[in-house]
Amino acid sequence: MSIKFIAVSVSMAKSKVFMDHIKIPFSCISIVSPEYSEYKVADSPYIKDILYLRFHDVLTDGRVVSINKVDDKIIRFDDSDARQIIDFGLKNKEYKNFMIHCEAGMSRSPAVALALSEILNEDRNIPEQYVETLYDIRHYNFDVKKKILDVYYRENADA
Repeated sequence: MSIKFIAVSVSMAKSKVFMDHIKIPFSCISIVSPEYSEYKVADSPYIKDILYLRFHDVLTDGRVVSINKVDDKIIRFDDSDARQIIDFGLKNKEYKNFMIHCEAGMSRSPAVALALSEILNEDRNIPEQYVETLYDIRHYNFDVKKKILDVYYRENADA
């Protein structure tokens, strides 16, 4: 059985109305920029685990995309973030469903969903078949996806 992923916005993840529509057990990865105000994902009896991460949406050309005013200190996605995502995915794959959100649901969350889909579904050819997004999936942050997969395959080269 395949593992499914949905990439949504932070406003959806904070919405009790939205979360009440999800009636299956799932794990959640929450991603916002460091300057984003304090918040939490809306309560749901179906959430089995949540990983909260904070890093900027830095594009390949160096531009930072954020719905908030970004200060001078840019926090980039790094190997430690990638490792946390991989470990969280492996730990929670038994639930078969993941909701991943970022601020808009367009860049970081689909990137994480695509990378985890490839890893957890063991499908390098078409991992997007297991991912549902709000926007055209081609807008994902390529560098975030690449770093997660680089860390995973580097650490599992002998497996």
